[in-house]
Order: sequence, then structure tokens, then C-alpha cells
Amino acid sequence: AAISNERVTAPARLEGIGRLLEEDQAADAYTTEQLHSVPFPMVNRRGKVHFPIHQPLDNEKCAKIQSLNLSPLFNDKTRDRRSRSSKALSGVVKWLCPVVIGVATAFAGFATHSGTHFMSQKRTDWNLHFLRQYDGTEGVLLAWLSNTTCAVVLVIVAFSGVLLVDKTCNSSGIPQLVALLNGCDNRTHFDWKPFLIKVVGVTCACASGLCVGPEGPMIHIGACCGYLTQKWIALPAARYLGKLVDEDILLRDYVAIGAGCGIAAAFRAPIAGTLFVVEEAASHFDREHLWRIFLGAVACFEVVALCTSHGFYTTTYEVTTGDGCANFYFISTYIFFFALIGVVCGLFGALFNSINARVTVFRVQHINHSSFRRIVDIMILTLLSSTAVILLPQLTPDEPASSARVLEYSNGCISPDLQAQIVTGATIVWNDGTEIRPPMDHYAAIADTLYPVSNSTSSGSAAQLHYWPSPCLFGVMYSPALCGWLRDESTSPNKEQCINAVGKLSTNRDYCCGFDSKESFTSGHFYTPGQNYRHGEPVTNVGCPLFLDTERWPATRSAEVPLDSKNLHNNTETLFNPMAALALIPSEDAVRNIFARGTPLIVPLWPMLVFFPVYFILAAVTAGSVIPSGLMLPMMIMGGMIGRIVTVLVVQMQTSLSLAHANSARENEWGISFLPLLQVIPTDKLFGYSGLYDPGVGAIVGAGAFMGGTGRITLFLVVMLVEVTGDPKMIFPLALASIIAVLVADLWNHGLYHTLVYIQSWPYLDDKWPSKLFGMYRCIDAIPRDREEQLVPVITLQAFESRAIIQRALTSTHHGFPVISGDSVMIGLVLRRQLEELLASDESASLNLGPVMDYYPVTVPSGLPIDRAYRMFTALDLRHLVIVNHLSQPLGVITRSSLLPWRYDVHEQSQSVNATFRVQLSTGASLMQGNASGGHSQHNRASVFESAADQSVQMARPWRSGSHSQIGRRPESRPSLPPTTPDAGDGSGSGTRQSEMAAV
Repeated sequence: AAISNERVTAPARLEGIGRLLEEDQAADAYTTEQLHSVPFPMVNRRGKVHFPIHQPLDNEKCAKIQSLNLSPLFNDKTRDRRSRSSKALSGVVKWLCPVVIGVATAFAGFATHSGTHFMSQKRTDWNLHFLRQYDGTEGVLLAWLSNTTCAVVLVIVAFSGVLLVDKTCNSSGIPQLVALLNGCDNRTHFDWKPFLIKVVGVTCACASGLCVGPEGPMIHIGACCGYLTQKWIALPAARYLGKLVDEDILLRDYVAIGAGCGIAAAFRAPIAGTLFVVEEAASHFDREHLWRIFLGAVACFEVVALCTSHGFYTTTYEVTTGDGCANFYFISTYIFFFALIGVVCGLFGALFNSINARVTVFRVQHINHSSFRRIVDIMILTLLSSTAVILLPQLTPDEPASSARVLEYSNGCISPDLQAQIVTGATIVWNDGTEIRPPMDHYAAIADTLYPVSNSTSSGSAAQLHYWPSPCLFGVMYSPALCGWLRDESTSPNKEQCINAVGKLSTNRDYCCGFDSKESFTSGHFYTPGQNYRHGEPVTNVGCPLFLDTERWPATRSAEVPLDSKNLHNNTETLFNPMAALALIPSEDAVRNIFARGTPLIVPLWPMLVFFPVYFILAAVTAGSVIPSGLMLPMMIMGGMIGRIVTVLVVQMQTSLSLAHANSARENEWGISFLPLLQVIPTDKLFGYSGLYDPGVGAIVGAGAFMGGTGRITLFLVVMLVEVTGDPKMIFPLALASIIAVLVADLWNHGLYHTLVYIQSWPYLDDKWPSKLFGMYRCIDAIPRDREEQLVPVITLQAFESRAIIQRALTSTHHGFPVISGDSVMIGLVLRRQLEELLASDESASLNLGPVMDYYPVTVPSGLPIDRAYRMFTALDLRHLVIVNHLSQPLGVITRSSLLPWRYDVHEQSQSVNATFRVQLSTGASLMQGNASGGHSQHNRASVFESAADQSVQMARPWRSGSHSQIGRRPESRPSLPPTTPDAGDGSGSGTRQSEMAAV
């Protein structure tokens, strides 16, 4: 009914569309020139380079990226489908599809992890073979050639898919995910080709020994599984059942489910995967979608558990827990300790972001446009990384893996595999004083009593397990049988020395010096505190030779000597290389070594100080190269190293200044067990020395703080590290350190992934409009101008339009066209895709746009402040926001590119514009002051402000529009308003509203 019967002839309309297109193309060219004139990075007045992460690196590319259609359409077509849609698909979409995404991601993650582990372990075994079999330079050279050859081959396979199939599949893929969940239409980055490239590429890249990780690409792989499920399962099922499904909304939701499943597959942490989507990836989150992400993540986690550990729950980086582990006895001092780690990690996290951002910008500007340069770039990094892997372990000698060396200053939080080697028995003590002493004549018989039984009950009394240390551990033995034989029957000349070794405990017949058997003591093999005697002569300090996991703690210069299981102490000690435990082994094993508890000084300080800067620089420059790779695992290594270094320094300060003491040994399970030995053993070598900090705890806190300092996320990190370590006691330390790290790093720069979003030139819209631009601009300020500073006219269509005009309009770059009536009143909005479908389905010369256009597009007055329009655009997930005047005639269409805050921020760099704007504001302020004293009316005050805004519109602001955003008005449709009414059409003042109504 609103459509006028007055018709303009088709040739005239076609000619008018042609003129509009010519003007639009000219304005786009002018806009492109202006975009190229904006530098990146910008240089401030003092000549210092400033990286404005709110500005894309390639402005022209950013302006061409479209948005997803995330707001539902209302027209005849959707109304008919809603009325006859079936509810049968609801169960499929809500229940089955998230499970399918989780299962698919789990299998992809299992394949990636298995391939990486197999190839990296083979590479490490070959390196160790050459280092052990050949001495000196020859062994090092052969190991370097072997490692470099493997790394080069794997890297070539990793980047082949990127260079030959899709050049955008490098790096982690998280910036692309963040952009899509923000509303950018980049669905081609999640198709089956990127999926295969990521799976193969990240498997080979991580196995090559480069400073990269699989977690970021695994998130992208999960997102690809979500997109493919939406494309191949959900949409066909919806079409078959006749159910109306908003394709782009389903795309965003399923990609979000896949991203959560990627975290669950990489870390075995389904809760953390859900929180990653909520906190970091998604911009506008639907709470109803939360449980679907969690359902997919749980399904993914269970499939991974079935594939890797036969369905049993195992954590990725499990640490030793229990009594004495992460018990923060002096909470006030620990708070300062955790805060210190947070500050240090925040500074290094910001430094890492800065280095990586500059290297990535350099690659985009000088390397990525040439495949040859990209290959040279990654080959140089491969050679450097391979050289570091082989040469760094040569800086430290192999050391004996003895209890005296490995367990020095331990707090007793020892892993079960080490407990089995240093414990010879145990006593179960009930609270009522009853003791149970199982018959244990040898260390191998205690396998069933290694774990505390504090939760057990007998006759209502709680029980605690007291361990008996191996004699070689301290040189003192608890053994009623052997010590009784020594006191009563032995005639050895070493008898008195052995009895006197326990000092004040000599009256206790159950204690004596340590020895393995009656025969060994008779032959002169025994242990006293601080000495190991063989044939009655002191040989070495007391210490048990320990079996260390050779995959995690390798020796580089000689293979370990097998020990005789019947006589543990008459064999050569095993060896390990502290630097090789960081550089030579796969990254996941390095993280486990860094997180190890109960072994404070197993990795000395100076190897960590040498390894950290090398790894830090290599990780910063490798991220963003041509290979698919992630950064979460390297961040855990770097943060863990920082936390461990800080803790070791604190431990050394405590021991040198005697700040720690053993007065809280009774609160420690090991301390209670060894309490009778306090009188004969130096307290600085005794378990229960709980005043010392544990570097394993500091390493976990440092890992969380460093990831918080780089990514500026906290909740996801805390939950993820608690899940992967299995220690809920770390919640407070991780939360405190990560929050402090975020606050410290925010003083320097912004988060890494959001920085990469702008470097990759995605038109990302933050949650809030910049505070410094509040109230300074209106929607009319987003209108582009041509070279003559005239408004660019908007391209509109009528409800009944000829095929030729529609085809001509589609030759433009726009994706949304206002539909008007005969008197230019807006009655709807039609999308490019709908016009193309209409042209394909209807061969008529004149087409009816009514069934396909959106009847209720969101419109705003031209005088609306731009920050309010921004809030509306992001909150409603809009793609087009139409600007209308007081007659409801379209003046333009705001798109994502039109609302990028950096366009307005760049405008603020112009002193001339700022000066003019300040004059206008000061004039308005003066009038307001005058009115306060009775000088002006509200009508005059509003008119002056609107006139000032109208004058500011006449300035050249071509940088505020994208090449695909059409904003303007038809010259012939411009209303004739009274002089007091500005062209902006603001309705904020009562006088303006009255003038507009009078004009109508």
C-alpha cells in the first residue's frame, strides 16, 4: 500500500543507476587512496613508533571483508518456512551435532598427537644414539646432521600444503577464529582443505623440534570440524525436514563448539575448552549455547581418553599431589612470592608480544608475498633451532642421578616412581596409637603400600602411612630385625661405628646405620650420615642411585648402566643431563620436567638462565612463519622457566640466609615419618623442610602468569592448568599471578591474539567504543565524500524493479540495498545473495522484491551519536544499519567497516580538524553558559550545536568509510528544511523536532 503508482521509465532509471555506480566507484577509488595514506605503524610527534593495534595493517583488505548475517530476516519466505517447519530437527541439532563435532575433533587430535609423538621420539632417539656412540666433535656433528635432516624434511612437508594449496593456513588460526566469531565472513578458512593442511602441517611442525606447539592449530582444526558438520550434516538435514535455519548463525555456533573441542583434545580439559570460547574467542555469546559447547568438549575428551588411556582419566601434565605438596604454610609470604612471579611474567609476556608483532608485520610487508622468501625464512629458523637443540646440552656435563643430587632440599612431594626407589617399608599408624608393621625385608616388597591411607578407617580411627627411608638415603636405617642383629650378634669391627652413627638414638634398638644385608655389612659396606663406606673406607656422600625416566631425563655422553635388581647399591649410578632435559627432548616432556615437584635443584639455575633467552627468541620469531603452529605450549615452557628460575633464586636466598626452618615438619607426611632422624641428620637435607619453596609450584604459577601476560586471559588459564595438572590447590596462586600479569602487561601493549587479528587486517569490533571518542561523532560523520567533498549517493531499489536495473546494481561492491517506495520512503532492505537467487529463479523482466527483502531492517536517525550506533550494531549482531532522515528516506548504510574506531581515531590526529571542532564545542559551551544566566533558549542551544555538527560534516573525512559501505543521499530527495534544522537530522532538541514536524 505504501508503494506509489508513479513510475519512472526504465531507461531513465537505468541511466540513473549508471551515474550512481560511476560516482560510487570514484568515491571508492578516492577512499582507497586515503586508506593507503594512513601509515602502519603510526609515528607520534616525538618520533617514537607506536603500534595502534586497533588499526588493521592492510586497510584496503580490511574494508573489503563482509559480515555474517547474524540477525534474522523477516519476509514472506521466512514466514512461510517458520509456519511449516518441523520440530524433529531440534534433537539432531542440539544433541547429535555437538557430539559429532567432539568425536571428529578427538580423532583428529589423536592422529595429530600420535604422529607428533612417534616422529619426535624417533628424532630424539637418533640424536642420543650419535651423541652416546661417538665421542667429542664427531658425535655432536653426526647428531646435528641427523637432527637437521629430520627437521628439514618435516618442515618441508609442513609448509607444502600452505604454499601449494592455501597460503593463509600458516600460524595458529586463532585470529581467524576470533574474527569469525566477531561476525567477519571468513568461512573459507574453515573448509576441508584448511582442515587437512592443519592436521598434516602441525603434526610435522611439532615433530621437527621447532619452538612451536600444537594447541593453536588444534583449536582451528576443531573449528573446521564444526564448520564441516554445519555444512555437511546440519544444513542438509534442515532442508530435508523443511526447518528454517539461519545458516550464518548455525555456522558461528558450530565453529564455537569446535573451538572448545579443540582445547579439550589438546589438553584433555573440557571445562577449559568451554571457558576459552566464552572468555577469549567469542565476542557475543548466547548462554543457551554454553551447554552445547560443553557437551561437545566432554564427548571429545572421552574419545581421546578411550584412544590414549583405555578410558581412564589421565591429566596431560600430572603433578604429584597430597600431603606436603603445594601446602602454603606462610600464606602472607606466599602472596608476595606469587605476585613477584606475576609481575615478572607480565613484563616478559608484553615483551614477547612486542617482538612477535614486529616480526609478523615485517613478514607481511617484506616476506609473505614471495614463496621463495617464506621458504628461506623457515629454513633459517630450522637451522637455528636444530643447532640450539644439539649444542645447548653440550654446555652441561652429565650428572649422577643419585638421591643426594636429585632430592636435595626436597619437601617430600616426591613422585611415586621415585618413592619406590628410596623407601624400604612403611608403618600404618592409627590415631589411637595402634601400629601395623607389614613384614618388609626388602625395598621391592612395598609396592602395595606406597600411597597414603589417610582416608582409611579401622574401628573408627583414621590412619596415616609412615615411610621407612632407604638406608643409603640418609645413612640411618629403621629395621628392628637388622639393627637388633647388629647390636646382639654381630662381631664386625664396624659395629661400634655403625651404632654410634645414630647418636642420641643409640638407645633405640630399632635404629642403626644403613646397610643392605648382613653379608654386605660384614664385608664393610654400610652407610652413615654423610658417608658411604665400602670395605670400611669412605667413598662418596650418602645417596641412592635412582632410575630416572630416560625419555625425560636423558644422558648425552654415555648410556645408563643397568642396575642389579637384587642389590641396588653396588652398581654404577645412572646419569642425566639437565640441559638435555629441556632442549633435546620433545616439548611436552620438557613441560613435565619443568613442572616436577619434590626435586628443587634437579635442573640447576645456570642451565635455565642459558636455555630461557634462546628459547624465548626462537619462539617469538618462529610464530607466524609459513608453517601451521601454535604458541600455548611454548608459552607454558617459557612461563614455567620464569617461575622455576624465580623460585630457585628464592630457595638459594633462603638457604644462604637461613630463613627456612624445619619447625613445621610435623605437618608433612614425610616429616612425621622421619621425625626420629632429626637429631642425627642435618635439617637442610631432610624431608619436611617445608619452609623452602618448591620450584615445581613456581613453574606452574609462572606458566599461567606468562600466558595471561601474553593473551590477557585469566579464568580459562586457571581452569586449564588445574585440569592438566590435577591439583586444585593451585587455584589461588594461579589466579593471583595471572591477574597481576595481565595488569602489568596492559601497561605496555595489548593481547597477542587480538594484536594478530589487526595485523591480519580483520575488521574486528571490540565490545566497547573507545572512551576517548565518546560523544564526538554522529552517524552522519560516517558518510563518505568524493573528491569534490560531496556526499556519495546511496544506491536504492524499488519494490518492483526491472531485471536490468537489478543486474546493474549488482555490479557494485555493495551487499545490501535499501528498498524504497515511489516517494523514496524506505520500506525494506534486500541483500545481494537474495537478489542473485531471485534472478536465477525468476526470468521475468520485472521482479517483485517483496518476498525476499527484509521488512524490518534496523534504522537510525542521521544525528544519532556514533557510539550508540556502534553499541547497537554489535549488540544486535547486525550486518547493515540504515541511516534515514526525518522523512524515513535512506541516506546511507552503515556496515562493519564504517564503524571501525581507528578511522575516527586517525581523524583525531589531524590538528586542523581538531582545532575546528574545539572552536565549535567552545562556542556551544559558551551558549550553554549564557543560557544558564538567561541568555538563550533550549531551541537556540540545540540549533547551535546541530549547526556546528553540520559544519563539521562538510570537512573531508574520506577515511571513515569502507569500499563496500554505501552511505549518502540522493540529491533530488534532499528535503527542504528551515535554516535552523541541520542536514544531520538530529532529533535531540525540542526545537529541532518541532521544525522537522513543521517541514513534514
